[in-house]
Amino acid sequence: MSLRSFLKSLGPGIITGSADDDPSSIATFAQAGAKFGLGLLWTVIFLYPSIVAVQEICGRIGLLTGSELAAILGKKYF
Repeated sequence: MSLRSFLKSLGPGIITGSADDDPSSIATFAQAGAKFGLGLLWTVIFLYPSIVAVQEICGRIGLLTGSELAAILGKKYF
């Protein structure tokens, strides 16, 4: 597997992982931590900036519209 194909397959996972940081994921994170220990800690370098960006975008949308992201998406697409 080349580096380019590896990065292409990694991209969607990083985006999904940073967007899905809700409280229900705590059990999943705890299980992954118990199984892999600190072996996946390197992903923080890539995940943290995307987590900050997603939270910032959601916060700005909320401030401008006075509504949550799910409601805005519901209005736009449904």
